[in-house]
This record gives sequence, C-alpha cells and structure tokens, in this order.
Amino acid sequence: MKNILMFLMVVSSLHLFSQSNDSLTYYLSKSNENIMKGLYDRALITCNHALRLDSNNCKALKMKGLALSSLGKTDEVKKHYQLSIKKNCNVINNLLTLKSL
Repeated sequence: MKNILMFLMVVSSLHLFSQSNDSLTYYLSKSNENIMKGLYDRALITCNHALRLDSNNCKALKMKGLALSSLGKTDEVKKHYQLSIKKNCNVINNLLTLKSL
C-alpha cells in the first residue's frame, strides 16, 4: 500500500512538471510567432508568461529584449539586457546589443 501511494505521488508530480514544461514551450513558441508577425506587444505578454514559469529561460529573456527594443522602450531594454547578462544568456551578444543602444 505504501509503495502504491509513493508511485501515485511520483506519477502525479511528473504530470505537473510535464504540464509546466509544455506551457513554457507553448509560450516560447507564441512569443516567437508574435515577433515574426511584428506583434511586439503580444510577444512581450507571452514572454512574461514564459518567464513566470522559468525566470532563467534565456530564449524568453532574449525575445523579451527584442520585443522591448522593437517597441522603442530603450530604458527597459538596457535594464533587461543587463539582467540577461547576469543570468549568463549569451553575454557577448547582449553586450554588443547594449553598447549599440
């Protein structure tokens, strides 16, 4: 009985992890799609959803920076790229982008 309960707990926790990972993939995909369509406001929203699920996700951080930049939010872009540098997300590209602002 104890083994069955343990098994059920493990299976249910795997399902929860799978759901959040699928959601993260979904939001990253939607963010990319919105950026490709030039819908930067929507991309910003979906990036924020992805970052709520994984605040260290470099893809979400990069797309958020791109969306902010495309919206002309220069001050926010600088803060955002500095944050992504701290999180070690392709530091060289972020530094080059930050210097160009």
